[in-house]
Amino acid sequence: MGDEYNLQNSLETFEKPNKKLFMFLGVSIGVVILAIILVVLYFFLSVLSNNIPETELLEGTMINLKENNSVEFKVGDEEHNIKINFVGLDFVDIVIQSEPIELRLELNELKEIDLDDDGVYDIQIKLEGIENGVPRIFIKKINEVVGVVCIENWNCTGWSNCVNDFQTRICTDLNDCVTTENKPDEETTCVAEGSESVVLTCSEQNGTICNSSLICSGSIIEASDSSKCCDGECVLETQEITDCGSNVFSVETMENMPNFDCFIEASESCTPAKLLNTFTLDFFGMLTTSTTFREIKGFEAGKCIYYEVIESGSIEYTDEIIQRMLDSGSTQEEIDEQENISNQSAQETIDLEKTCKFNQEDLTTLLNNEKDGNFSSSDWNVAECENIMRHEDENCHIYSIHKKASGLAGLSFSVSVSGFTNADSISWISEDTNIATVNSSTGSSTRITLEEGVGLTNIIATDNAVGSHCKFIFSVEVYN
Repeated sequence: MGDEYNLQNSLETFEKPNKKLFMFLGVSIGVVILAIILVVLYFFLSVLSNNIPETELLEGTMINLKENNSVEFKVGDEEHNIKINFVGLDFVDIVIQSEPIELRLELNELKEIDLDDDGVYDIQIKLEGIENGVPRIFIKKINEVVGVVCIENWNCTGWSNCVNDFQTRICTDLNDCVTTENKPDEETTCVAEGSESVVLTCSEQNGTICNSSLICSGSIIEASDSSKCCDGECVLETQEITDCGSNVFSVETMENMPNFDCFIEASESCTPAKLLNTFTLDFFGMLTTSTTFREIKGFEAGKCIYYEVIESGSIEYTDEIIQRMLDSGSTQEEIDEQENISNQSAQETIDLEKTCKFNQEDLTTLLNNEKDGNFSSSDWNVAECENIMRHEDENCHIYSIHKKASGLAGLSFSVSVSGFTNADSISWISEDTNIATVNSSTGSSTRITLEEGVGLTNIIATDNAVGSHCKFIFSVEVYN
């Protein structure tokens, strides 16, 4: 994806003391860097463009629009615009026109849009996140024929007994495609019991042939075409993990980071390795520090498994930025409050875990780009990633990207959790129903309504399938 920018939101963050100055929204150094970019844009802001350049639209770009704001773009000779009609806690309502197309985007949902109803998708659009009420939306120009490409996924029964020199089986497409291009054989020749037996190929037995660098996680079965036919997964043989030690990542150390080089070298062969990486940067008087444990776990099903967890995070205002804010009219009390809010946001990311499945070369590219200071969010988009909150109980994985909300009485919004196996096992309660209530006591999401009581309370989601101790706590504040 292209570079992110949110000029309006960055300006408001500095002008309104009750809003967060800085948000740690991800669990990686890359996300920290993206957040810092917002601060850069604040100091260098002079003009805000309401048009998406065609080159950026072709590559894919991120736009940040407040409610009731719009941005224009062109597809071919036609001019269009995107307007944000409503911003929820985890969704946005959007209208795209010239010919009005109204749609709702849930968090992380991607949709493809046919702007002129000609049977060809013209753009794809995705809600990447919502920061301080401002949606971050990815948009890219595409040219794809409308229609879902169905990928056959065949599942076959075992072979029948050998009758008249033939065996049969039934194969079913789990995806219900209308095509049969990749359908396995449902009939094969055989030799009846008592005669010389016929050994089937590995694929005919639904096995997997493990190459020389992999071992079978299940049992080796006899096959006519291989001596390494596995009835389970082919996995990398257990290897001793390389400890790359600790690394401090800063402007001063970028040219000399041998421990980070050790981690990059391990990624080139997806060899198990670990690194404790501390990112620190004094940026216009705002000292940002984040420590992340990072690990390469080796291959699994042909993918290189990468893991990281944030161990600590903090933001400190130096005398330089404090003086800037005092000169702009802020009081010391307001500055202290902003710094406290920034640190609370940083603390909320501690214990967030990320596990990603990369193609080996993509992981190496990401790490090299990071070292060179050329990080892009698109480096992560090529991987399959899952974020969870680390709990004391390793079986407890419930979490939410939402941590807290505040507003006036009457405000209503939705909150959802992930990391569970059964949505029916999730229960919701409010610790103080005078401050906030929930409209649903079970399920993966609920709608919270702020009541007349002023103050703070917690909304608690519990995964009862794991136990009453497996909880995620969402803070709510109602003010006058």
